[in-house]
Amino acid sequence: MFTSAGDSGMASERDSGISRPRTIDEVLDRMVALLAQWDRDEDYRAVFLRSYRIITEQFRQALRDNVFEDSAWMESLDVRFAEHYFRAIDEYSRGKAPQAWQIAFDLATAKRSTVLQDLILGMNAHIQYDLPIVLYQSGLDERALRRRDHQRVNALLRQSIDQVQRDVSRAYAPYLGLLDRWVGRADEIVTFAGILRARARAWDDAVELSDAPSETERERIRAELDHRTAAASRVVAKQKLRRCLAVLRRWL
Repeated sequence: MFTSAGDSGMASERDSGISRPRTIDEVLDRMVALLAQWDRDEDYRAVFLRSYRIITEQFRQALRDNVFEDSAWMESLDVRFAEHYFRAIDEYSRGKAPQAWQIAFDLATAKRSTVLQDLILGMNAHIQYDLPIVLYQSGLDERALRRRDHQRVNALLRQSIDQVQRDVSRAYAPYLGLLDRWVGRADEIVTFAGILRARARAWDDAVELSDAPSETERERIRAELDHRTAAASRVVAKQKLRRCLAVLRRWL
């Protein structure tokens, strides 16, 4: 049964097998430790996690700078968002991950993905599947305020793109830097445009979940999210490097 907005919306620590982070600092501590482990193991899942860690660091700074109207709610949202990612990792180890994460992790752990695929597949699963659910579970009671803060994250993401590309390119794929010099900033603009569209749709999906008249209808919406994000992931997973940006242009 899909949990209501009044519930935590999380698996219990006993069910998930991992402790839940309570603050953004705890989220970052876990990301740093997991990234170090995956880099040592040459686990391709490190690619998305490195980008996610950078964005989370930027988000923490935005909280400190009072960028948001409701910083407490936004930190709670971000911690819950990260918990969904950690839970997907745990569920994957038990063969129970949402479909989009299953596809992303299957490709990465088999070392059959490009760096660009790892980034896009992670963004697809986390933004298009996890984010609507997390927004709904966090409660959209003051909807106008929540949407303003949701949109403020877009500027933060735009500011993070250069660092994400630089750090990921340095660590895993120098060709991303070459791509940037070849096409100027077009690849970043396309990626950011895809993120904006995905986040806008995630908000709409969260509203649909919030306004659903029954738990049955809410579960139907969640299943549709799972199906839709998995379909997008399968398309990306089949592409070669030269096709990934074209796929992202029609991501949604």
